[in-house]
Amino acid sequence: MHILFGEFDIHFQALLILMVCDYISGVLIAIYKKEFRSSIGYKGIVKKVGMLLCITVARQIDNLALYNGELETRSVVLLFFSINETLSINENLNKIGISIPKKITKTIKSAKQKLEK
Repeated sequence: MHILFGEFDIHFQALLILMVCDYISGVLIAIYKKEFRSSIGYKGIVKKVGMLLCITVARQIDNLALYNGELETRSVVLLFFSINETLSINENLNKIGISIPKKITKTIKSAKQKLEK
């Protein structure tokens, strides 16, 4: 695992937890709307596997020391995906009638914009 994804640190653990929460929140939407489609669930899983692949690539870039900035490539990728997963969870919860404080959503979107720059 270490050679693929890097350390099993708090950042990687948080992303894995957010990925599971996002998937579960998607399932909750299907239950809420009574629209169960396995193809949608499979697409969600494929996206998560793609994210893990991207983390593996970022880890290998770091291993080759191609990036000499303040942040490691893997760290940026983990943060970016964590923000995306959090936004997705918020959107999913809103779809089933659970309101998220606007301050939280605003802070997450702001962090995503800064990271994209």
